[in-house]
Amino acid sequence: MRLSQTREHLGQRDRRRPTDSRIDLVEDQRVDVIVRADAGVSSLIDYRFKHHFKAQRGTHGKGSRMNGAEGEDLVLKVPLGTVVREYDVETKEAGDMIADLTAHGERVIVAKGGQGGLGNTHFVTSTRRAPAFAELG
Repeated sequence: MRLSQTREHLGQRDRRRPTDSRIDLVEDQRVDVIVRADAGVSSLIDYRFKHHFKAQRGTHGKGSRMNGAEGEDLVLKVPLGTVVREYDVETKEAGDMIADLTAHGERVIVAKGGQGGLGNTHFVTSTRRAPAFAELG
């Protein structure tokens, strides 16, 4: 039996190996754009003059192998009965219907956020202390 197996048996873990929870946290750091039906909204006038919306970005990771904080999902409130459709930029026409929001609180994700990169701690070795490359994300 190896030393790391003995530590796991005693409820301890080897600090050099990442825990499953840290791996899950890296994979789940995405910010989505959500359209939600709200009975308190009566018209789309809020979107007449403001056309561009951006979700809040997450923060960068800090020292001691910490992950950065997640950003908040961007929730766009629309009145009941709103039909969400795709939009083709080239032909400037509405495309297929994505959702018909008829009930209060009904929501649809219209843009999924990216997964994000893994960060330097996943690429550091004993000979490569600071990686000189980055992944997309």
